Amino acid sequence: MKLSILGAGAWGTALALCFIRRTDIDVTLITIDEKHLEELDTFQENKTFLEGFPLPKSVKFSTIIPRDTDVLFSVGPAQEIESIAQRLAYDLDPATPVVFCSKGIFLKDHHGYLMTQLAQQHLKNPILVLSGPNLAKEVALGVPSAATLASADLELAHELAEKLQHNTMKLQVSNDPIGVQISGSMKNVFAIASGVFKGCHVGMNVQSAFYVQCLSEMEKVMSLYNGCRADTLHSLAGIGDLIATCSSPDSRNMSLGLALANGESYASYQQRKHTTTEGSFTADVLWKIKKDLTLPLCDFVYESLYGSSDEPMIDRVSTLLSSKMYLSSELEK
Repeated sequence: MKLSILGAGAWGTALALCFIRRTDIDVTLITIDEKHLEELDTFQENKTFLEGFPLPKSVKFSTIIPRDTDVLFSVGPAQEIESIAQRLAYDLDPATPVVFCSKGIFLKDHHGYLMTQLAQQHLKNPILVLSGPNLAKEVALGVPSAATLASADLELAHELAEKLQHNTMKLQVSNDPIGVQISGSMKNVFAIASGVFKGCHVGMNVQSAFYVQCLSEMEKVMSLYNGCRADTLHSLAGIGDLIATCSSPDSRNMSLGLALANGESYASYQQRKHTTTEGSFTADVLWKIKKDLTLPLCDFVYESLYGSSDEPMIDRVSTLLSSKMYLSSELEK
């Protein structure tokens, strides 16, 4: 099988290292930058985004999507989904499955669109979503990992999972791509909050109870979308991905939260890191589409990123934790 990965960042490179472990898969890693292509060809390593992980010579590098690819993994920035989909519509056979691996919710016409919803406006291809508790460096190292491969076409998801998984990557299939995307997008918002909590040394009691609030808010946002299931929250793409992203300082979103707890502004962090933190974009969209939903943790992240308050972060955390809306004492049915 010929597999192409569009997006040669850390995660795209980790996926290339993951799937090349199967001897029956040919992998092409695609970058949009000619200088980056030269780096990959020269060093057989992605020194810019995932240094220290040499790529086997069997991995090919290109700036062009091969026309004969059997499946394409899109790992480009979630915020560029429409331009990515337009490129794929031009470059790909409409029968080629496309697996989206980035996460985000986007505001368009006052509505929060998921990646697949925007992609389907441009693509006729079968569309799937890959999501789960996967840190790029662990996947690159070959640490045993697992993820969810979701599609409305469950038969297609099963077929691809069988062709892709191996002894260090287990793929769980799902026919709830909407729920998987909501979970994957929101966990980035919560990872920012987790970084703030950790940076403010709130203690394990608070950090453990935090996950209960995360799941509650995820389920509420799911109510805005048709066709998703609350039980997806209990899958690898739900609680699994949430724990991984909210527990590791290697997570870009958690790293941003740690910086905020140390008094750095979001603008300063962006300028210093030159990296995309998807949770910051999603927090902004959730603020604008939440309607009458009570989302105190998402609101806390939004205010921490975009608010004008000079109140110390530890005081803001204390206000959140003492709020009647946070971990409400009444379990609503």
